[in-house]
Amino acid sequence: MKKYTFLNLKGKQFEKKDKNENIEMNKKISNFIRKAQERAKLGKCYCCGKENVQICNSHSVPKFILKNIESSGKLLTPNTILNIIFDKSEKGINEAGIFKVICRECDSKIFQEYEKIENWVENLNSKLLGQIAMKNYLKNISKRLVEIELYKGIEEKIGKNDFIDMKKINSKLDLDEYKEDFRKAKRIVDKNWENEYYIIFYKKLEYKVPVAFQESISLVCDIEGNIINNIHNLDEKYKLEDIHICIYPLKNESIILVFVTNKNMRYKSFIKQFKKKTDEEKLEILNCIMFMYAEDIFFSKKVEKIICDNNEIIELSKKTSDILAIEEMTFNEHKNALMNQYDLNISKKVLNLLSRDYAINDSDFKLNI
Repeated sequence: MKKYTFLNLKGKQFEKKDKNENIEMNKKISNFIRKAQERAKLGKCYCCGKENVQICNSHSVPKFILKNIESSGKLLTPNTILNIIFDKSEKGINEAGIFKVICRECDSKIFQEYEKIENWVENLNSKLLGQIAMKNYLKNISKRLVEIELYKGIEEKIGKNDFIDMKKINSKLDLDEYKEDFRKAKRIVDKNWENEYYIIFYKKLEYKVPVAFQESISLVCDIEGNIINNIHNLDEKYKLEDIHICIYPLKNESIILVFVTNKNMRYKSFIKQFKKKTDEEKLEILNCIMFMYAEDIFFSKKVEKIICDNNEIIELSKKTSDILAIEEMTFNEHKNALMNQYDLNISKKVLNLLSRDYAINDSDFKLNI
């Protein structure tokens, strides 16, 4: 199962240091991460298995989507809100949501349907959904490979540590699960099987939202607070089930897509509750989930002040970030914290970037508020 670390994420921020100290620390940490990324390289394409091929830069969110909200080629990351000293608050399109595990040939061949915007409107079939799932799991695989090397690097510096050991084990379990999830999605695409996914929500909005997002997420609770994925179940045979969420700003409109595999039975209660909501309420809930769970979100620079000045968004964004977690908690403390952390009923209180109120216009940006 994908394990969650028992950490206190609430209200923890790094102590402000001298500017020169921050620059020096930033250099050291960036170098440490680069070394981990080098060690995490597979030496072959994860999809086709060919060695000595050029591994390309794959985007977690399609590049043609990111272009619709860029300003001078730049996008904002969640670090605009979190302000972690060694992470970037702004990224160029070519480095936004990048991971490197497959060759250029596989990247262009496997995701053909996925990269054609007309298919998002006219041909939303299992093959397209399978390609989205494949991309999500490839990104997760890449991330876990790097994480494992980071923890090994920390051990080399500080020696054996029970906490780091736990993190390594959890990342390895995650990695194995993501590999299996990828194989299942790839099989659906290769065999061109139909009716393998259930679309919970599909909506074309007649305005452009200021955010782009695509991830697989293991929801902890449904809308009424019932457990979907029991993250306290330490049995290695217990598997967390994912939901896939896509938020795609287009030229003058947006597409919102939510789906699961037909075999993910734990989402039945969530689906039933979600279906009863109005479209406005559904967008509020998805917006809340995005900030509550996600790591790779990209914002238009046109909403920078709005998101940075909003306390609810700041608090939700802190909850998603392991790197802010510097105080360990007991199991029971963590359990009680989770009951509040994943409460979707706060969605109405959170500034909803998917609302028409925050639509953006390329030619003359004016918030519709």
